[in-house]
Amino acid sequence: MAPSAAIVGRLTNTGSLDTSFASQGYLIDEFNGDPRLNAIAIRPNGNLVAVGTYGGPAPSTQQSPIVVCLTQSGAFDAACGPQGWRYLPASNRDVFGDDVFVAVDNNILISGMSDGDSPEPIVMRLDDTGAVDSDFATSGTWNGSPLSGRLHAISVQSDGRIIAAGALYAQGILNLAVVRLANTVTPPTTTTTTTTTTVAATTSTTTTTTTTVAATTSTAVAQSVAATTVPLFVTTTISPDQLPATGQRVDVLTVPVALFGLGILLLGMRRRTLR
Repeated sequence: MAPSAAIVGRLTNTGSLDTSFASQGYLIDEFNGDPRLNAIAIRPNGNLVAVGTYGGPAPSTQQSPIVVCLTQSGAFDAACGPQGWRYLPASNRDVFGDDVFVAVDNNILISGMSDGDSPEPIVMRLDDTGAVDSDFATSGTWNGSPLSGRLHAISVQSDGRIIAAGALYAQGILNLAVVRLANTVTPPTTTTTTTTTTVAATTSTTTTTTTTVAATTSTAVAQSVAATTVPLFVTTTISPDQLPATGQRVDVLTVPVALFGLGILLLGMRRRTLR
């Protein structure tokens, strides 16, 4: 039987083949084996990454994930190696790639199934070149043992946690399931830079000039000042505990004026007596 060929195509917004992609609107290739592509995602730079399952190369029948990297125009992307694609064989078991998600850090996440003695759900992480990221889980692959089943879709939450959905066996019954892995994808952080501008303060000195004017001594001025600042009578409020009380308080200038008048009167009387 002739091997299968993988295909990646692009359509216009009207549903027609986009002939600006690849050579005729689609790329078709056997990749020297028996491949099939199941999912595709867009990378941060706009290029594409597709994943699936690869059988071969002949005469091997082992199933392994395949990663195909393409540019926006549909050519092979050399960022994923000289050929622009690679398969990821695993020893002593078949591994199937069902879905792909490209994280914000440009790492590639693949969900699927590992089938050795029993089917087990898996999540793989690749770096931006499509090579297995050995820093993730165990040698780049989270194996869901002792769970049994397959993860058909994968994504990443806003907090960086990986979430995958599929079907898992429980007590012999196949159930819909969602699996979430711990935060292994670092979400982007926004750095706020605060710029402090120091402005030198300008000190203004205000000079106050005090002009002293010599006072002119005159009777009119003295009388004016006395009339302004010294009232002739002062009204006194008597505390309630001192009542009843009557009377009048005479200002301090009244006594000297009365004595001065009395002195003039006596002086006049003395002069009359001397005459």
